[in-house]
Amino acid sequence: MNVEWELPRKVMKLFRSRYPFQSSMLNTDLPAIFYEEACYKDRPYVLPLVILKTRTCKWFQTGGGCTMCNFQSISAYDHTISKENIINQVNWAMKKLTSHFQRPYLHLTSSGSFLDPDEIDEETLIEILRIIKKNNVEVLSTESRPEFVLNEQRLETMRENFNGSISIGIGLESSNDFIRNFCINKGFGTKAFMQAVDILKKHDITFHSYILLGKPFLSTYEDIEDTLRTIRLTISLGGIAIVRLVNLQAHTLVHWLWERNMYALPRLWSALRVLEDLTPTERSKVWIKGIDKDMPPAIAYAMNCEECTSTVHNALVGWNITRDYHIIKQIIDCCDCKIGWEKTLEEPSERNEKRILETYETIFDEMQQQSL
Repeated sequence: MNVEWELPRKVMKLFRSRYPFQSSMLNTDLPAIFYEEACYKDRPYVLPLVILKTRTCKWFQTGGGCTMCNFQSISAYDHTISKENIINQVNWAMKKLTSHFQRPYLHLTSSGSFLDPDEIDEETLIEILRIIKKNNVEVLSTESRPEFVLNEQRLETMRENFNGSISIGIGLESSNDFIRNFCINKGFGTKAFMQAVDILKKHDITFHSYILLGKPFLSTYEDIEDTLRTIRLTISLGGIAIVRLVNLQAHTLVHWLWERNMYALPRLWSALRVLEDLTPTERSKVWIKGIDKDMPPAIAYAMNCEECTSTVHNALVGWNITRDYHIIKQIIDCCDCKIGWEKTLEEPSERNEKRILETYETIFDEMQQQSL
């Protein structure tokens, strides 16, 4: 890992040790499932997201994990997990999802990276693919950190055992190495992401980027501009952009910052501005997620004022299932609270690198003092 990214890694490892997470008793034969609005073959579609309880994300174990992520709480974490447990989870999910009607489009992933052999070994991967193929899944979406995409044998296994379409999501979050690693602590560079994309294309596998909106340590202006740049990089490489608004999760650095008035969730106006600033072609490849559901369920989600939150939220949901931008245009100026939000859009006078580094030093000092 780049030595320049050591400070956020050091802070996150200290944070995890200072605020240790211990999972409660959980059924290792049942996955986590929630549903998101989507569009499949140009029609509204309820997309099931199945998260298998596997070993916790390797980056969480070695680098402290991402600043906003609480995925460890739906992983096996400190429980022993077997191949049989994982297959039982897949079979249970398929039975639940296909009992009344077919689910041709499925998102199925592990608790960290689906391509990490320490989470899903080769034999288990083959069995999972056979099960979903038998259940008439036509499109499989999953996710992985880029370093595991570099293992081409895993991709060949997926291609050999599943003849439908495959899309792999990568948590790019930002196209800027400094922002990705200091605001989110992802632990990889843009170069690794682009290498992963090239390998996916080689195996006829598409990709989608997860892009964070509401990044800690950035101003609203910086955050939106960075999101737009990241969307455009993703689209230029042939991918789909999944813009995820930060929601408030327990056991995260973002929550720690929020408790100390050092962070505020993004306003829904930010998502509207992102869509507004894109061209129609760019916009058609963008989805807005994380606004009302996640796994685990969030403490709080992005919102506006009491008068317009539901209106703007519903328009964003409508965008996701119809791809009709007129829904967004109708509410683009629906509330006076937008005026207050727009005042946050001034460009900061100082560069974010200096400001963020100083904030990290303050956080690290405070955590060290608390550890004494």
